[in-house]
Amino acid sequence: MSPGSAPEATPIVDLRVDLRHADPRDLTTLKRLGTLAVVGSWGDPLRGELPRPQEERLEQAASLGSERLEAAGLAGGLCLGIGPGQIPETGRERLLSRLPEFLGRRGVLGLGPVGPGEPGEGASEAVRRRVLLYQLELALSLRLPVLLALPLREQARVIPGVVEAVRESGLPPERVAVLHGSAPSIKILHSLGFFCVLDALAPEAAAALSSRLGAASLGLGSGLGAGPADLLAGRRTLEQARGAGLSPAACRALAGTGAARLFGLSLP
Repeated sequence: MSPGSAPEATPIVDLRVDLRHADPRDLTTLKRLGTLAVVGSWGDPLRGELPRPQEERLEQAASLGSERLEAAGLAGGLCLGIGPGQIPETGRERLLSRLPEFLGRRGVLGLGPVGPGEPGEGASEAVRRRVLLYQLELALSLRLPVLLALPLREQARVIPGVVEAVRESGLPPERVAVLHGSAPSIKILHSLGFFCVLDALAPEAAAALSSRLGAASLGLGSGLGAGPADLLAGRRTLEQARGAGLSPAACRALAGTGAARLFGLSLP
């Protein structure tokens, strides 16, 4: 399949795109390759080249993210939140108190990406947990789904704390989409009711796992804008899953109907 072709295939909802750093041409290619909608993020929404109030940066992220999707002809929107490496040393409480305002902007579909962070990242572990718990509770009160990013290292160490924070917040785990999970992490979290994105697995491994677990609470993510990305990974995963015996309905769930239901998107 050439990158410019328009395959007649199951439409995909991509759950991992950094809209701040994604090349607009790649977003257009993603559309041509059969991605219908994106649930994206905005890199580090509080960082920029020029000094600006943090609140203005969040507002800018909300508006520009939607504009970039619309320019590429993609449906969807983005998630906003304060990630573990983005927690400011000053003005933290003020910023968190205004977060509901930005989460109500047009095109904002959920809260995130949030998470426990990499070992030693940013603020202290106690502060990171407090900020995570606040945002999970906020998502519950606003009836928003959450994108939660696991660290790339030591996932087994942080998963119990993540599960405990979600339980303490009262947010149902099926309202939390987990990014970056390894196969063992996904098996654990999926068994506890979490929605898991297969963004960190090769297509063959992702297809094998979806065949084993069932596709109802699984989704796809390309990683576009967050480093090297395979724009055909989602399509290859679906082809492998079909070859492994996944039913057409299960393939549609994996491709996007499950993600669309979680983030309130309408698919044809």
